[in-house]
Amino acid sequence: MTIRCFLLSATVYVITVCLLYAVNINAKDVESFQTEGSTRAIRSLSTSDFHFPITCTGNITFGNSVVSIIPDYEEWENAKENCICLGGKLLELETSEENEFIKDTVRTLNTGVSGYWIGGYNLHNDGDFEWLSKPNQAMPFSDWDMETYPQPQGTADQRCMVIWRNFDFRWGDYYCTTRLSYICEFEHQ
Repeated sequence: MTIRCFLLSATVYVITVCLLYAVNINAKDVESFQTEGSTRAIRSLSTSDFHFPITCTGNITFGNSVVSIIPDYEEWENAKENCICLGGKLLELETSEENEFIKDTVRTLNTGVSGYWIGGYNLHNDGDFEWLSKPNQAMPFSDWDMETYPQPQGTADQRCMVIWRNFDFRWGDYYCTTRLSYICEFEHQ
């Protein structure tokens, strides 16, 4: 596990250094978006990509958090561990404003990825999804896809949470052993 964390951290570091040289953002080229409370998101207006300190696909700064879109394909558990190794956690969408901003971001990036793992799970297999950092607590709101394939499907083997391109990046449950891209959330220092 330690070697895996080191290799993942080293890879992200190299990508970050390359991005810092490749993207030059001036303060006048930044758009700010205020959400509920102290949450604030920032994005560049001068490029089609987002510039962040951690990843190659895109990051978003939200108040005290940085959200990083990781293009690697991992099973949910590995994605969760990779986010922890990098010093964060799988993304937890706690307000509808944050949720909409993330959906707009992944639509804008248009990477062709079919879905992204996020930090919701059905650990007790009772149909109630929870955020990793808030076990046994109800989610403050939901954005489950209820049109395409009503979600969550509640099957015993679809216990991990994803946002799907086919659902316009609304929430869905899926098989945890599927390899997908994922989104990490980090505390901004």
